[in-house]
Amino acid sequence: MAVNDLYASQKIGQEDEGGLRKATYLRLDDDSTDTMILPDGRTLCFAQYGEPSGEAVIYIHGGGDARKGGAFFHEPARRIGARIIACDRPGIGGSSPQSNRTVLDHARDVQCLADHLDISEFYVVAVSGGGPYALACASSIPAERLKGVAIVCGMGPPSINSAHIGWPTWLMLKVYEWCPIIFRWYTNTFYTTMLKHSDEELRKMYQQQARPGRISWLNMNEKDAQLFEDDGILALSIKGNREYFRQGMHACLEEWRVWISDPAFRIEDIRSDLPVHLWYGKLDSGVPPRMGEQIAACLGGRAVLHVENEGHLSLVVNWREPILKHLLW
Repeated sequence: MAVNDLYASQKIGQEDEGGLRKATYLRLDDDSTDTMILPDGRTLCFAQYGEPSGEAVIYIHGGGDARKGGAFFHEPARRIGARIIACDRPGIGGSSPQSNRTVLDHARDVQCLADHLDISEFYVVAVSGGGPYALACASSIPAERLKGVAIVCGMGPPSINSAHIGWPTWLMLKVYEWCPIIFRWYTNTFYTTMLKHSDEELRKMYQQQARPGRISWLNMNEKDAQLFEDDGILALSIKGNREYFRQGMHACLEEWRVWISDPAFRIEDIRSDLPVHLWYGKLDSGVPPRMGEQIAACLGGRAVLHVENEGHLSLVVNWREPILKHLLW
């Protein structure tokens, strides 16, 4: 792989003894992207990061993102010996749409992906809007296959979201439910912005929107905003956003429909021997720690709840390696 295919970021990673940041690499290339055909004829697009021979971790991306988000875990996965496999949900990136899909449908796609790659056992890491899909995996994938789940700043099912999610995300869910025309207009505005502007223009817009205290669609706190000063993180975020809308804005509308739909399983019924780690940030107003507390309560105290002094994005970036270590070790 050419050096130009990697972006060296000096602002993320662990600090050394002198307080200096070590360089961490975010993969921005598409060399690891591949596709498979699912049993119903749909295409599933996926990418692989980390250590190819390591323990398999299937990454479930958040809302507004795609398989590209798995690249955040590339370097820490290489260090600890984990293989990250990130797939696009239906209608996102390179994956075919699926009519009236559910979170359990995607859990079946995850198993098909593991079959395709001849993986008998695997773990799941889900971020943000991927949370309900991770819970679906925990509910439906057999014990001999799924060995552990980590949910990072993740949403829950509608019954929990309606009472415990932060007001910005709650408002968006209610706008979708009560006034879909306004939600469609809002989504179309974001979609057309992605189409009209270059990456450089989007970087400037994102940085402007990310200022702490500003009421915007990014809903940033100070720690998250600091990350958006890093061109590597911005570049990867923009790539993920573009992939999310690659097939148009219908996939985004479908995502919100799924998030407010009955998941057809109960968290309380997830098997008691499955290790579950829940990670939330104290500064995250969109998906606050009380979401994790409620999911943990539904699991009857079987989950390990980690609450850190982080925001939504900063939790993912600054705790990537501990998230993997706690899950695998």
